Amino acid sequence: MSTRSNHPLSRIEYQVMWNRLLSVVEEQARALGFWHDEHPQDKRSRTIDVTEEGYRVIEAVKPILAQVRRETLALVDNSQLQLATDLLDAVLAGATRAAGADGRG
Repeated sequence: MSTRSNHPLSRIEYQVMWNRLLSVVEEQARALGFWHDEHPQDKRSRTIDVTEEGYRVIEAVKPILAQVRRETLALVDNSQLQLATDLLDAVLAGATRAAGADGRG
């Protein structure tokens, strides 16, 4: 049984909310100097262009992200982090291979 079926919002209301959220995020990204377009060779991917203002935003956010990363990974040692990285690399490689095998890639 789906827990979502008991939710007061209908599927259409969720879609409207999601579409608006994406629109707001895209507007904010453009306002901060980030643009994305379809990748010329892979229509599933996007290319990202960053303006000078966008690079200033990145530089301002980097220290905050570094602190969050340190706090988030405080209990993870280097060997565990390497194991997680290797696992994610393998999952990505498998997904990439699978996408190419079925004609999507």
